[in-house]
Amino acid sequence: MRRHLVVSIVVLVACGKAKKTDEDWSRTPFKTIDSSTGGVAFSLSIPENWEPRKPPDGGWGLSTGELSQRPSVTVQNVSQDLATSLESAIAAAGARPENVVRKESKADGYHLTETHDETLIRATVFLKVGGSLLWCTASQANDRGIPGFEHTKQALVKICESLSPK
Repeated sequence: MRRHLVVSIVVLVACGKAKKTDEDWSRTPFKTIDSSTGGVAFSLSIPENWEPRKPPDGGWGLSTGELSQRPSVTVQNVSQDLATSLESAIAAAGARPENVVRKESKADGYHLTETHDETLIRATVFLKVGGSLLWCTASQANDRGIPGFEHTKQALVKICESLSPK
């Protein structure tokens, strides 16, 4: 019985570590990509193992792992009327105000981070460009918890903070 218990614990620990390592993409080195949306060219830094996502999703993301739990980022060109204040930016992003852990109004737009119980992270940047906004959303959700939650949050914020019009 004791031997069975020891073997079970070793197997569980090994499986748990393998799962966390496999799913924690957040320490991957970044690369800078150039793209455009709605006639506005931009650059963005994303993890080097992220690839373009197929329509209708668009954007970029990790191509391995469970589809519903993969991190991703999208960038859109939208009207400045969509986010005219910090409160309207939160509403436009679809964020629940009680879950917004970072909200900043800057000269170039609005910067938000939403989290929920270590199962959701959504970083959003609305960046003023001419008469419109570039809207970046980098997110990941996992009902079982996001591996490396704090580091993953920093990585997702870093992605949208790197958004730069050309």
